[in-house]
Amino acid sequence: MTTTFTELQMSEQNFWEQFAPIPNHMAVHGSAYNDCMFETYGPELDFVANFDEKHVWTVLDCDGQMVIASGFHFVNRFGYLITLHPVPTGTSITVPDEDADLDTEDNA
Repeated sequence: MTTTFTELQMSEQNFWEQFAPIPNHMAVHGSAYNDCMFETYGPELDFVANFDEKHVWTVLDCDGQMVIASGFHFVNRFGYLITLHPVPTGTSITVPDEDADLDTEDNA
């Protein structure tokens, strides 16, 4: 039996529209990513850990560029997002930070 695994990349706009991240109701002073990012420690991490991994996304620092990746990751994590809509089974999705690309071009 062969298992199919699909890796996709999508734009930030499509990510926000298709998966609908929920606001971080625990952040006292707001948070990054439209006030939707949860911390990697304490009560916010405990809250995220209670969700099915299909609804969890990790904001990662990949060699200085921020990337949103589906799933619960530990290495290079910057924070977590929780979405209303799940990632399809057998699918891994990454969302490059489009603003970081613009910053790099501006500084060249």
